[in-house]
Amino acid sequence: MKTKWISALISATLLLTNTSFGAVDFTKDLMPVLENKCLKCHGRVKENGKVVDKGDLDITKPESIKEFLKVGHPQDSLMYTLVISDDDEEYMPPKGDRLSDAEKKLISDWIKEGASFAGYTRKVKKDSSEGKGTKETKEKTVITASKKTFHKTLDFTKDVFPILEKNCLKCHGHIKESGKVVDKGDLDITKPESIKEFLMIGHPQDSLMYQLVISDDDDEYMPPKGDRLSVTEKKIISDWIEQGASFSGYTKKVKEESLLQKMAKSVGAPNAKTITHFKGLEAIVLPLTRQSPLLQIDFKLIAKKTTPALTKRLIELKDNVVNLNLSKFQIDDSSLKTVGQLKNLIYLYLDNTAVTDKGLTSLQSLSNLEYLNLYNTAVTDKGLQKLTSLKKLKKLYLWQTKVSEAGVAKIQQALPGIHIHYKMPMMPKEYVKRRAAALIAEKEAAKKKAGAD
Repeated sequence: MKTKWISALISATLLLTNTSFGAVDFTKDLMPVLENKCLKCHGRVKENGKVVDKGDLDITKPESIKEFLKVGHPQDSLMYTLVISDDDEEYMPPKGDRLSDAEKKLISDWIKEGASFAGYTRKVKKDSSEGKGTKETKEKTVITASKKTFHKTLDFTKDVFPILEKNCLKCHGHIKESGKVVDKGDLDITKPESIKEFLMIGHPQDSLMYQLVISDDDDEYMPPKGDRLSVTEKKIISDWIEQGASFSGYTKKVKEESLLQKMAKSVGAPNAKTITHFKGLEAIVLPLTRQSPLLQIDFKLIAKKTTPALTKRLIELKDNVVNLNLSKFQIDDSSLKTVGQLKNLIYLYLDNTAVTDKGLTSLQSLSNLEYLNLYNTAVTDKGLQKLTSLKKLKKLYLWQTKVSEAGVAKIQQALPGIHIHYKMPMMPKEYVKRRAAALIAEKEAAKKKAGAD
């Protein structure tokens, strides 16, 4: 599917720092990364020698990339909407770490600036190989993109720390992702004095910090999981060490406990009988992590069997539920009074339900809510204004509602920084056809299963 190779394109379009200086240049800023990440499968000729399928991505051709862009409008560009999607079936890349905010911003900025390919050229060289006694010529793509050299003095905060933060912070911040403080003597990338123990200033080849990211030994290589550092990222680290490994102007960033870590410490174990009851109805009830008291509950698969009264039992888990999927649930506005008491709720899916403006009043007490999906509901501008008290709300889905552009603008003003999905992104015809075919196949399979039952 096209979405698989889009992931390669999106994953490759990375930004090495949180800030982009001036217009994003396709050849200088994006193409070197595409060459490193995508060329094997999505150049003119794949690594296996086969020419890319007609209509599939060829990263050497701007016209191929443009098929997934609405120039000037990242929110309507499939290239961008897939990397910010919260739907696990659509999100790109489908495996590995999700893109950071900085990486998403690079894609957004490049599209917003006009997605220019100005100055980009591609060169094709011939490479011959022998096969069954006859000489067969194969095209191989070579990207015309000069390798970056850093003549300027590299800045630790702007140039180096973003790389360490993206690749190392989970295990080598002041507080690990698990909530534990890093071991004494282990690397803490937020402390210059800790980093210096892994450096021989002026000599990157003799610095453990650099040796581990260029190692070919899988038992030594860092990071041990996820993507390896790009050639450019390794060069930044090497050049920074060679230039003297200065931390000038750096202010220590200490990783604080996440909201979920704090919640997990403050709540008790969930009610086992209630969990058993929901599971007996074939709802999906899972802890966020092993032995975590925080829960994610999904009623989507049994939505047609539900009743508004079922939500009343959620009150028995009011401190534990942080992710609740009521998509297509047989719910009404009065049922949301119970949902409004789930004080630690962060993610809430109410799409394809009978919820109206009246019901949104009950959600005003959800002070931790960050994600709300109201797709295909009867919500209007009036109801939308009831959400302005949710100061942590980051993502709001409003496709196929009765909300107007004026209403969207108003809540955007009240909640700066919120990301609102209001219009369905434009999709290539081929993608739409394949998606439609998949849905038809799913319905046919469901009919056969129902007949068998």
